[in-house]
Amino acid sequence: MQAFVCAFDGFSVAIPMGLVASLSSLAGGEAGAQRGMVERDGESGDIRVSLPLLLGRPREGVRHGVALRCPGGGGRVVLLCPEVALSGEIPDGEFHPAPRALKSARFSALFSGIRCEGGALLLLDAERLGAAARLARKGEAKG
Repeated sequence: MQAFVCAFDGFSVAIPMGLVASLSSLAGGEAGAQRGMVERDGESGDIRVSLPLLLGRPREGVRHGVALRCPGGGGRVVLLCPEVALSGEIPDGEFHPAPRALKSARFSALFSGIRCEGGALLLLDAERLGAAARLARKGEAKG
């Protein structure tokens, strides 16, 4: 599997290339405009999810927007990330279900697997992320 990899201090997140609709570089003002973990872009209707805020890393700078192919309509889900790089081939068999200890973390349901060899690499589940982002936005609209 080919993937885009977003590195954090101590772990990385793998975004399978097949789930990515587009990748864009963000200008400083555009990247800094995100205040919350999940926001809807008023112009495009996109749901923007800050990966650093989601993972409790608010000091990480945002440089890229990764538009995901998520079923369900209602605008795209754009994952705001620090530096994103294309990885080499990652064999699918190297990922294992996340350990039970991670299940209590609020973000753990957004990942379908983990690889520990050479540092922790979490495999993003775009369908779960899209569903969670849409639910969060609906909850904010009601409140």
